[in-house]
Amino acid sequence: MTELKGSYTLTSVKSGKLLDVAGASKDDGANVYQWDANGTDAQIWDVSPVDAAAGLYTLRARCSGKALDVADSATADGADVVQWTADPARASQQWLLTPLGDGVYTLKNHNSGKLLDVYDNGTAAGTNVIQWFANNGDNQKWRLAPVK
Repeated sequence: MTELKGSYTLTSVKSGKLLDVAGASKDDGANVYQWDANGTDAQIWDVSPVDAAAGLYTLRARCSGKALDVADSATADGADVVQWTADPARASQQWLLTPLGDGVYTLKNHNSGKLLDVYDNGTAAGTNVIQWFANNGDNQKWRLAPVK
């Protein structure tokens, strides 16, 4: 697998909306949801390898420098995805990026084994992003597009 490194937008294959930090917040625990493309740093994620050979990465929101994380390191289906102060050793901030082809990936949380998922197959701006068991839904597939 080619190592990913750099800045990307993540677009839900289901909705065409981007992974976004609500209100471009800089706070720990700020919600992550999907939103219409708006060109802000709240939708740009800096991807860095933790263990590239294993496909494990961290994603940091450009607007805050905080990492994509599962709230409270939860392992249950439906647990909220938020941003939190980056700690590359924290398993809930490590994501296994599995390529599906054409720039599309699933992101599996290393702590829980659950996938990054748009709640209830939602297509509206503001629909929450959670973790959920793998079900091959397009709401669990993300197109990574490099940005400068």
